[in-house]
Amino acid sequence: MRLIDEEGKDIGVMPLFEALKYAQDRNLDVIEVQPHAIPPVAKLMNYSKYIYRLSKSSRKHQKTKAGLLKGIRFGFKTSGNDLGIKAKKTKMFLEKGFKVRVQIILKGREKIFKDEVKEKIRIFLELIELETVFDQEILKDYKGYNFTLRVKSSNKNV
Repeated sequence: MRLIDEEGKDIGVMPLFEALKYAQDRNLDVIEVQPHAIPPVAKLMNYSKYIYRLSKSSRKHQKTKAGLLKGIRFGFKTSGNDLGIKAKKTKMFLEKGFKVRVQIILKGREKIFKDEVKEKIRIFLELIELETVFDQEILKDYKGYNFTLRVKSSNKNV
């Protein structure tokens, strides 16, 4: 087996029992890093530190999955131009593959204008100019309305 020391220098090819003796003299472990190579490659290192680095790198990759949902908020009194800007931002998110949660915030007496809110949602969806699907239908909560959009997939087999 080919042995690499803790600094990354090649020590050379040696039998397993010699590699274990070499590691034991330095209070390190022999870890096989390339078992399919000829001869197999092993590295001298502290096993607990090696496991810690592996778990740390896997945790880093898990954090990147969290950003799959973006949020857009606007109010009942949001004007046409501002609504267009929100729609452009939503379109950009959808084109990048994100899902978008849209929240329409209603204050006080605005909550009784259900038809006007539905018209504003219709206008907003037209401004996006993409073929979208509701991932979550329009729900009413205590703050107003919210729904989640995603781009309609072009693959019909899915």
